[in-house]
Amino acid sequence: MAAHAFGLPADVSLYSPFSTTSTPSKGRPQDSTTPFGVRSGLNIRLAGEFAAVVEWGDYIVFAKASGPRQATGALVAVGRQHDRLALDVSVSASSLGVSQTEKEKNDAEAICEDIGSTIASGLSAVVVAEHYPKSVLPLNVSVVSCPPGGFSAERVLPCAMAAAMTATALCVHVSDIVSIANVVSRGNTVLADPAVGEDLPDGDKTERKHLTTLGLTYITKEVLLLRSASFPGESEGSRGGKPNMSKILSYGFSATTQVSREIEKVIGERAHR
Repeated sequence: MAAHAFGLPADVSLYSPFSTTSTPSKGRPQDSTTPFGVRSGLNIRLAGEFAAVVEWGDYIVFAKASGPRQATGALVAVGRQHDRLALDVSVSASSLGVSQTEKEKNDAEAICEDIGSTIASGLSAVVVAEHYPKSVLPLNVSVVSCPPGGFSAERVLPCAMAAAMTATALCVHVSDIVSIANVVSRGNTVLADPAVGEDLPDGDKTERKHLTTLGLTYITKEVLLLRSASFPGESEGSRGGKPNMSKILSYGFSATTQVSREIEKVIGERAHR
């Protein structure tokens, strides 16, 4: 699927590194959880637009944000608060994500409206909005793909929230984000909540193997991959192939703060040249 169809540069492709098939290993299906991945690119950030794509099995959700920018025109007229950042969230389902029957389209519109309200509330809780007075952050979320008959808030919301959170983290300054989990960087890898004094052996292969157990891999500044660390049957939240929303949000949000740091560093270096 071409990335530029969603407003991304043509050289940025959607990337899902994880197999969705079950591969037993040591008596445990290592790939039994349906994977999801996030991709955000430095070239997107430098172009003034911030985007993320989340994959969870057959679900693909794309989020794009730009700003924050001064609230003008209709955004002021509708009486938005001017002492803090206003989130202008729009959620839609593409023709690829929803069948074209009238009922399904109407149901999807209602679900998208509910998801948009939930995302706005959720992001308001993790962004220090007072640091952006009289500003608005336009955030467009699109459900690009989902399995037939699978367009539901329960399934779409975790992906949409993770994508929206990623795009937002690339927009606002890291210091203005209330982080959910601690992150440390080790070269081109990021560890989520590493154990105290943990020192991984040298070697890219060893680190990546360990990161797989954490459910988090940071490849480069341009590629961020995530997947759930839960396996079916391990917890109530992972039964029936349902996404573990807590892990998606905590891993996704904490990891994107590291990406944002890297991006801000590059922008600062270029500005001083």
